[in-house]
Formats: sequence, structure tokens, C-alpha cells
Amino acid sequence: IVPTEAGIAALGDSYEPLPTGAALLDMWMERLPSLAKRVLQLMIDHPLEWEREDISRNVGDPAPSTLRAALADLRKLGLVDGWRIDPDFLSAITENARR
Repeated sequence: IVPTEAGIAALGDSYEPLPTGAALLDMWMERLPSLAKRVLQLMIDHPLEWEREDISRNVGDPAPSTLRAALADLRKLGLVDGWRIDPDFLSAITENARR
């Protein structure tokens, strides 16, 4: 997803495009809380459909409400789709690695 020229013009000098490839992943990893980072890394390393119990077990068995909150945050950011890494995000962070 990219902004239109009109959208960029409307933002003025405040527009800064997101990084791509590994830099995009680094940006998110710097901003996310610890548990959300662990969940995201798990899903990147194993891009499959997960079950809540398996995620919990693989990230250190956090309290259920804490895990729900981390997953909700990742979903709101568009990094996770349901119970797996968002395919578009995975493609964006691995784009340079394939070249």
C-alpha cells in the first residue's frame, strides 16, 4: 500500500515513507513491547496458522490477557492477520532478502 501523490502533498513536510525490507522489521521491533516482539518473531520464523495455546507455550506462557493484548496490538498495526503473520507484511520484510 502506498500513498497517492495528492496524499503525500497534503501531508507536506511531515511525510516520511516507511523503510523496506529488514529495516521495516527493525523499525517495528524497536517500537513493540517485549511480548509483542516475541510473538511477531515467532510468526516470522514459522509463518503458519497458529493456535493460541501454541503461541503462548512458545513465547513463555504469559497471562492469557497479556497475550490477547499483544495479539490485538499486532493485529491493529497490520502485522498479524488472525493467528498468523500478515502475508503482505512478511513479503515486505523479506523483499530485499530474496534479491
